[in-house]
Amino acid sequence: ALGRKRLSQRAVAAAQEIARELDDPSALGHNLVYMGLASHLSGGTTVAAAQLREAFERFGEQLENVDFLNTVAVFSWNLLLRGYPEQGLRWAEQGVRRAAFTAAEDGLVQGHSFRAYMGPLLAMVDRGAEGRKHLEDYRRVIRNSPGDRFRWGQYHGHLAFALLLEGELGPPLERMLDDWRRLGLRPRGTPLQLRHFFVTVGYARLWQHEAAGPDDRPRTRRALRAALRELRRVCSHPGLEAHRLVLVAGASVLAGRAARATRELQRAEALAEATDNRWVRL
Repeated sequence: ALGRKRLSQRAVAAAQEIARELDDPSALGHNLVYMGLASHLSGGTTVAAAQLREAFERFGEQLENVDFLNTVAVFSWNLLLRGYPEQGLRWAEQGVRRAAFTAAEDGLVQGHSFRAYMGPLLAMVDRGAEGRKHLEDYRRVIRNSPGDRFRWGQYHGHLAFALLLEGELGPPLERMLDDWRRLGLRPRGTPLQLRHFFVTVGYARLWQHEAAGPDDRPRTRRALRAALRELRRVCSHPGLEAHRLVLVAGASVLAGRAARATRELQRAEALAEATDNRWVRL
């Protein structure tokens, strides 16, 4: 998070070596989780996915609840933006099962943001109603924390993403986007795990502009350009940048700039191949 990638990697590697010497499965799992988190934050999407998957498969039972659910949330974000909802659901559903065995009054577990990912993951596999139920369960848990901008950002952001994936481009989606804006989060100060919001806005404005009639086109064109400028400011991760390139290509097509559209699509395809982004490849 502080941009100290090498220092983070050295520290985690040293901790992992100590855990191996102690033959401590709990510590090994804990360290593997944080290796995955470090890889994720530094943009190593496929490396992070492999490390987090290993943490689940080898040490899942030994992980403490917070480590387990943090891993679920990060892995879900990774898989969601790369277009692997089936895999994302596999791990997110494990989080739901883990939380079910935890006391209902444990707000850290019951109100963990991993629940919010169920909304768009299920929407991607045509199970949107189930996803909205999970989001409503999450909203009920966090409703007594009106000042928690991170959790409410997850709720509004994931509900907006789910609505978009279900084809909603009208008032219900706009209300969620407005609710997220009212949290007062500045683009560059927005945590990485909330930045998918700007991808949602980008696709919404592109598709609204594509569907607009002649009288509405100047307004939707301005909205699309504003969304792309905003998305550019937050693209600190290849999972976001790949989508931005696709959106720029789409906007270029609508503007009649075929040569630029081709260039941006080629860049998007190269990045998608490098990061195994099935969504962008498709």
